[in-house]
Amino acid sequence: MTLPSSTSDGDADTEGRTHTDPDAAFGALSDPVRVDIVRVLADRYREQPDDAVLSFSTLRKGVDVADSGRFLYHLKQLLGTFVAKVEGGYRLTEAGHAVVAAILAGTYTRRESVGPTELDSDCPLCDAGVSGRYADGVLRVACADGHPLFVWSLPPNAATGRSIPELVAVARLNLSHTVELLLAGACPGCWGTATTRLTGLGDESEEVSPGFRATCDTCGLRVVGPVGFCLLTQPDVVGFSHHHGVAPSERYLWELPVVQRDAATELAGDGSEEPPGATDARVRVAVTLGGETLRVDLDETARVVSTAVE
Repeated sequence: MTLPSSTSDGDADTEGRTHTDPDAAFGALSDPVRVDIVRVLADRYREQPDDAVLSFSTLRKGVDVADSGRFLYHLKQLLGTFVAKVEGGYRLTEAGHAVVAAILAGTYTRRESVGPTELDSDCPLCDAGVSGRYADGVLRVACADGHPLFVWSLPPNAATGRSIPELVAVARLNLSHTVELLLAGACPGCWGTATTRLTGLGDESEEVSPGFRATCDTCGLRVVGPVGFCLLTQPDVVGFSHHHGVAPSERYLWELPVVQRDAATELAGDGSEEPPGATDARVRVAVTLGGETLRVDLDETARVVSTAVE
């Protein structure tokens, strides 16, 4: 989404960036009139995206405040952060659109509950039946024996009107996009710097398998799971699966061979198992379909070093 540039009442630093105190920014939304202002401007943008500007009088009428002085006072509290004054009137800034999206998503104001619902799937660990439930902003999928198979956070609006199977599919897509951004070094939550790594390397316990972990250095966002999480959209993995008649997007996440517990193994420390030119490889993920095996070698940051088909 691209919006025209706007003025800001924040303090500018020597490089032209502006800063607004968080207390002031969130305090600006502490009154229902101000929330209604951003809602009305958001409605205008949704209905007429090419003409999203409202005049003072039209905006005041939409918010239904008779006292123009009182309305102007509340409008001024939003200017520069959530609302921009432009030629012809007022429009939302990008921060204003983000606030409206959070309101509509119900992230901070709503509660939804769906399920539990049995899924047409068996646990890859014990073959028990699998069910899913959404509550308190979290989707949880587990088998009847208690093995957790998929846990993911989604805002309440994601669950509105969706069944558990549909919600699992949405969460799977969100996971894939999130991991792609994290591997690129960007946090999808706060856009700070993120780091990824493989876990369980060099552990002497046979019970510990290599895993994937991503963390944001700024907001602390964390994604933890099997190594296969970082290969869900890897072109060679997706192409290999389709070549053998397996569409990854049509199967539940925990059913995919690439995320199975025994799919990832740590490579020998002397590098004897590594292909030429892949001296940084630490873990190999092997997927076997139709008599062929795809090998994907990753370094300790969870990035692909090489792929090969046997």
